[in-house]
Amino acid sequence: MSMDETMNTSAAEAPETMGADSGSNDYWPDDVSDIIAEVGGTDDEDGAYYTAESTEAAETEDAEAESKDGDGENAPEKADAEGTGNEEPAAEQTPETFTLKHLDNTYEVNREQVTTLAQKGLDYDRLRGKLDEAKAEYDELKSWFETVSGGQKLEDFRNMVDARRIAQQEGIDEKTALARVKIDRERRALEAEKSRAQNERQRNVDANAENERRRADVAAFVKAFPDVAAKSQTDKNAIPAEVWDKVNKGETLVNAYTAYKAKQDSEAKDKRIAELEAALEAEKQTKKNAARSTGSQKSAGGDPPYDPIAAGWDSV
Repeated sequence: MSMDETMNTSAAEAPETMGADSGSNDYWPDDVSDIIAEVGGTDDEDGAYYTAESTEAAETEDAEAESKDGDGENAPEKADAEGTGNEEPAAEQTPETFTLKHLDNTYEVNREQVTTLAQKGLDYDRLRGKLDEAKAEYDELKSWFETVSGGQKLEDFRNMVDARRIAQQEGIDEKTALARVKIDRERRALEAEKSRAQNERQRNVDANAENERRRADVAAFVKAFPDVAAKSQTDKNAIPAEVWDKVNKGETLVNAYTAYKAKQDSEAKDKRIAELEAALEAEKQTKKNAARSTGSQKSAGGDPPYDPIAAGWDSV
């Protein structure tokens, strides 16, 4: 490689990394549809995913709901009495995203990634100054080398210098030393290529193993949460970012999502308990206020409250 090629490689400005989305697009295998089919799911007429297990569970829930509501005629009244008839499901919060354009590419990033990129941008002028200094030093070195080497390529000049050193150290002919230098350099290049090929093969083996691990992880998730798996094919927020963060740190998708659901259920229960406690406290306060009002009327000479026991004695 020439000095020009070396400098061009090192000085080339690589595009900023926008940060890969840690969602299902990066994690789902290409044959995720086949995985869904293998696990046992199919698509109904509405495009919803279901399995034998999910269908049986749905039928059980329908039967339980029907037994609770009887013939269904009083279902609306029951719902209104319980305060759930007119409730609307809470809207899901969509993670805030930003669209960034770099060269000819468009990236969707979250707020954390925007902050990281902004910090890199603030450091741009300092890095650009260092690059300009390095380029100036390179231009000076290149000019000096062209003068010293008489216009030779870097590799040829280096071989000549090494050959002269070996010839002087070992007292051999410079042409013989040069041939040895070239053979030794070629041998090292072949060894480097062999090592590179071995590393590439190992990377492929590791990548295949990782793909198989992910495929098994996704298959387990599809079996455990079929509805969520189906929804995630069209809704990237079906599996929240906090789940993917744990998955990217090595946790299985099933465990990460199970922990997320447990946390959501716990928070929902805590909220419901707080609501019930507040309602109970309000009812107690209402009764206290009513008792105080009754006591005030009696002390002011009003008619005392009706006492059924006393009324019974009076009628004897």
